[in-house]
Amino acid sequence: MFDITQTVLETSIIAKLAVILVGAYLLNFLARRIFEKVFKKTNTPKTRTVLGVVQNSVSIIILAIAILMTLATFNINILPLLASAGIVGFAVGFGSQSLIKDLITGLFLLTSDTFYEGDIIRIGTIEGKVERVGIRAITLRDLEGVVHTIPNGTIGAVANLTREWSRANINIGVSSEHDIDQILKIFNEELEALKNDPLYSGWIIGTPKIEGIETIEGAKVVIKALLKTNQAKKWDMERQFKYRIKKRFEQDNLKFA
Repeated sequence: MFDITQTVLETSIIAKLAVILVGAYLLNFLARRIFEKVFKKTNTPKTRTVLGVVQNSVSIIILAIAILMTLATFNINILPLLASAGIVGFAVGFGSQSLIKDLITGLFLLTSDTFYEGDIIRIGTIEGKVERVGIRAITLRDLEGVVHTIPNGTIGAVANLTREWSRANINIGVSSEHDIDQILKIFNEELEALKNDPLYSGWIIGTPKIEGIETIEGAKVVIKALLKTNQAKKWDMERQFKYRIKKRFEQDNLKFA
């Protein structure tokens, strides 16, 4: 009789554990699908960033509940455990101030519209593309492919280089021996050609313009051009414009400084 009772108890425990694990998995899967369906209606960098954080937070909550239910299955009284957790939490509070600061700052970043996943930002001396925004830290990848993980609590001033739009600020030095009106005419023609190019016209916002002479340094005259572009396209536009100017100077036998 004892063996049969023991076997029944073990089977019951296994069944409960299976229900808890399967239920937690299905609940987490269902929650993710619901969030994805809701946020899919407004597929923007902000919604993608918030979606990742919400999904991770819900997964952690479901996991915590599953663990508590598992303990209860083994007849472990979780009330003293929860009470002691409060005491332990108070005891380690002084050692986890940086963690709390990271969490609070993370929530602030998510609600302040400072930056989203996909933006290119600068924090201190680190500049890169935001690959992930979390409650604890953010992840940036710089131009060399290096991944930087920055705790939220250490983030100070943030420079967002691609929020809504960006601007290519281009300075090109040419020889002062050339007629300046001819040079400005060439710059304007190439800028107009770039704007009308079907490959790049969608990247330029508004009407680009040549600002004129920026500086004169001995035999060098620096010409400034400004192009307002879509988000991270300013570097592409800057390179393409410089390429066109170089090709035009080669054709017209003109000299750079």
